[in-house]
Amino acid sequence: WPCAVQMPEMSQVSYSPAHTSDLILEAARGVRIDNASQPYAHRWRRALCIVAFAATFLAVTFHWQRDRLARLRREWAGAEENFEQPFQCPDGKQLGKPNLWKPLETGKVMQVKVLVYNLFWWYLFKDHNGKNGSAGKLIKKHSESRFDFMGFQECLDINRVLGDAGLQSEYELFQGPYTKCIALRKGTWTVASSGHTVVAEDTYWNWYGKRGVQWIRAKHQASGKHVFFMNYHGALSVNSGGKCGGWTTAHSLLKVAKDNGRHGDTIIFVGDFNSNLASTLLQELRSHLLHVYSGLVFGGVDNVFSNAESKSIVSTEKLGKGGSDHDAISVVLKVGQVDKPSQKAAPGIKRGLVALKAEVQKMGHVATCECNCAWNKTLHSCDRYDDSCCAFCCCGNGKFTSRKSKKGAVCKNAPIDWSVFWCGLMENGAEYEAAEGGWEQSQDHMNPDWCCKRCQ
Repeated sequence: WPCAVQMPEMSQVSYSPAHTSDLILEAARGVRIDNASQPYAHRWRRALCIVAFAATFLAVTFHWQRDRLARLRREWAGAEENFEQPFQCPDGKQLGKPNLWKPLETGKVMQVKVLVYNLFWWYLFKDHNGKNGSAGKLIKKHSESRFDFMGFQECLDINRVLGDAGLQSEYELFQGPYTKCIALRKGTWTVASSGHTVVAEDTYWNWYGKRGVQWIRAKHQASGKHVFFMNYHGALSVNSGGKCGGWTTAHSLLKVAKDNGRHGDTIIFVGDFNSNLASTLLQELRSHLLHVYSGLVFGGVDNVFSNAESKSIVSTEKLGKGGSDHDAISVVLKVGQVDKPSQKAAPGIKRGLVALKAEVQKMGHVATCECNCAWNKTLHSCDRYDDSCCAFCCCGNGKFTSRKSKKGAVCKNAPIDWSVFWCGLMENGAEYEAAEGGWEQSQDHMNPDWCCKRCQ
């Protein structure tokens, strides 16, 4: 028997067969009762021990497999493997003073057309197989007059991108490290030198690796002038400038131009900086270079800088997304011109705000919208709920407060999409100053991505 059952001594009691069977039944009942009444404490202790062991095992496994996990994360993001030593942040003495120059204006005129485009590779190419060459088709559409320089971020195969555009044979292609690519138009330009310089590393809480700037120095055959072209994909988290901070990263980038360019070169610096004008990085760059243009996504993380004068800006344009989450942007610069500049005057602050609101409305990310919500009746149609006004109206709390209309429903007070309504947008030629007596708010949050949104 698994449990002790006290039995009467055989010598003191006489038993009949019937009596014996009764005792056996009582003993069996005692065993069953004894088993059923055992306390549950030891079971909970056993369960807790198992959980503690499993948690410890997983923690130790994750620690020893951290490199493998980092590799998997990078593969998911579409980045190449690169397990180098951590980037050492330079100090002010190592960086020195930028001491940049102005472009050579004498001699023949040089006109340069530039494209900047973050391709969102893991989504557009890895998950959706290029969406039938949508990015290449966008480039082709705007190539009636050919681009001279194209700078791509999140680019793992420049041949595929230009092949989709049908322009592969017209360009010299440079596949750089850290998923950056440059395309240079053949016949118009001759490469003098090229390279790549690591200038930053992501913050530890949003880490994907080091960040570098890809660069080319090229000679314009018709004019004899040179362009020093830089292509950068900035460090995360957004607006941080990376682990070294915005000031250090800005001066590391300026040092690349100073060390590898030549006096008189026209510097054209493009990229997805992962920073907008709410950041120290772009504010510092803007104090040394002309801020030619910025896109709209995340408050303007796609940017073009130059050492040219503002009169050299011929045109700036946002070309569309082409399947990416970033807009491709284009600028045209003309150096050495003596005629009046063809660019329109930069809008004032009030006009700039009106233009921004119009842009936001065009993208459908506004606080008030009229939507056709018929699609939300389909099974699982709201599973990928985003921050757009119509998603709020058709899937979120807005569906309880919407007003019926001929189109479908009108929603008000929808949240504004993160990717559109960031602070940091600033039109060229404008300066902003905080008025005295303003307010401030402190947030206990280690990620600066959120600060700008909180202030709004």
